[in-house]
Amino acid sequence: MKYLSRLLVKFQVPWPVVLVLLTVSFGYGGAVVRYHLPPLFEGLQTARNLFVDIVGPNSPLDEPLLSNAFTKPLPSIDEFLYRPALSISDLTAQIEEMKVVSAERYFEVYSSLHVVDSPKPVAKKILELNYQVGDDQPAKAYTYFLPSERRDGTCGMLLIPGSGDNQALAISRGEGYHGPIAESLIAHCDVFILIKPNHGYRSIHNGNHRLDADYWVYSGLLNSGNSYSATYLTEGMAWAKYLSSSQELWGVAGLSQGGEAAFLVSLQSDPVFAIISSGFSVYRAEAFRAQSDQIVIPGRFEHYDIATLRQIISASEVRYLLSSGGENDSPEMIKESRTNRTCTFLQSIAGERVTCVFHNGGHEFPIKDIDAFLTKMAFLNEG
Repeated sequence: MKYLSRLLVKFQVPWPVVLVLLTVSFGYGGAVVRYHLPPLFEGLQTARNLFVDIVGPNSPLDEPLLSNAFTKPLPSIDEFLYRPALSISDLTAQIEEMKVVSAERYFEVYSSLHVVDSPKPVAKKILELNYQVGDDQPAKAYTYFLPSERRDGTCGMLLIPGSGDNQALAISRGEGYHGPIAESLIAHCDVFILIKPNHGYRSIHNGNHRLDADYWVYSGLLNSGNSYSATYLTEGMAWAKYLSSSQELWGVAGLSQGGEAAFLVSLQSDPVFAIISSGFSVYRAEAFRAQSDQIVIPGRFEHYDIATLRQIISASEVRYLLSSGGENDSPEMIKESRTNRTCTFLQSIAGERVTCVFHNGGHEFPIKDIDAFLTKMAFLNEG
């Protein structure tokens, strides 16, 4: 009542209106008991949803903020995880789900993460995985699932998309800069393509457009002690933990930011193999340049300095395929192609567990080399 009184004073609600509201509230309370109606606040929420459906989407008070929130094109798919966000409260509630783990806890998250149950289909080609970090509230992660042509369930692959809008959807369709990688991978493994928050099926939207994460997600999560990158990498590790328990031969793969993400996931999850295409470079620790949609986790280079990377990699058994695309690749990868520095670094630690490929195809997956690498992985696993 004290809080309600403050609201009434703040908004200068006339006392006759207050009396009417109280009368209606008490009357509705009696009706709840006698006619088994829903409780008041549940009834108000239902009325609110009905009002929104009839009158229009946005509260006048929210309109100034929401007017510039949804500016990205909405992908052409049949269904979405979320209902349209029609108010600031809707929007913040959906962003709140991205606060899976703090940036500080991320660096040891795999050891405290467990899968709650088996993946279940929730939309066309899409699986949902329930997982939990420590004693925190359960969370969910999503992938496109493309079964192997072999249909024998002997190999599983987590494929992490690079930067750009709705890339998991594009990969599942064989479109975009990732090329026909999914078609190539399913010749060897079941493929799980990670769907990042606010992309594709997981888009936060108003029914017409998708949320612009530059203004609403990245900086907000960092200011609250979280990180968008840490969130989707944790989701990737949830899928990695599922694969590690269900497949004898399993690995992670990615191109560009996805390659860097695959490397970071491998540091904690210790897969059988990791395919890192035009993604990871030790030069990043010396001169880091990135836009806000790249991998940004506070403390990352302190936790994963060269000495620590050497220790983690030497203690693991991961087999790496590391590639870069020559003079047509990104600036870091051009430098890698000229110096072989990251390849030399990894081979100095892991020796024959590291295969390096330098091609001239630019910023892309070297599909023939990946095919040969996976064939070798299957042979070694059988042996």
